[in-house]
Amino acid sequence: MDYGLKDQGLLNTYLGVQVEQNEDSIKIHQTKYCEKVIERFNFTDAHPSKIPMETTMRLTVKDTDTGQRKQVAANAKTFPYRELVGALMYLTTCTRPGIAFVVGQLSCYVQNPTQQHIGAAKRVLRYLIGTKTLGIVYPREKTGKQKLELVVDGYCDSDWGSDLDTRKSITGFVHCMAGGAISWAS
Repeated sequence: MDYGLKDQGLLNTYLGVQVEQNEDSIKIHQTKYCEKVIERFNFTDAHPSKIPMETTMRLTVKDTDTGQRKQVAANAKTFPYRELVGALMYLTTCTRPGIAFVVGQLSCYVQNPTQQHIGAAKRVLRYLIGTKTLGIVYPREKTGKQKLELVVDGYCDSDWGSDLDTRKSITGFVHCMAGGAISWAS
């Protein structure tokens, strides 16, 4: 019985996720997608950031200065904040667990972003400039050498009431199989 399938060689792209395979590992990444996002939001000439979010930054609903509300509203209308957060969510979902926390935080404010939220979103874009080739690496089993065990590991962490608006806690987790992340959330 013929199902009309044909061998097209090794997989190299699937749903916008690039797949690099060699004898030691398989790497999935979204370098091309990162480049498109950076270009779409006119950040090609921006300086890269080493971290996606300042460790001391706490996003909140409240503006830092209530007298700037009209300016904030105007800036929010000119900068496509919601569109950027959606693009970052796709990266987070597929290959970039390292930005899951900050993207989750940014997504809480898509209805009414302030200048602080827009600045934090732009910082993530600058972080992508310097890390666009990052992805997830799954090591291959080597024949004749020590075998890799197919072990599933899970890690989690949480804080206590750090959300400044609701005083709720934030939890994150990652599950890894054979050394590479397979599911995560924050």
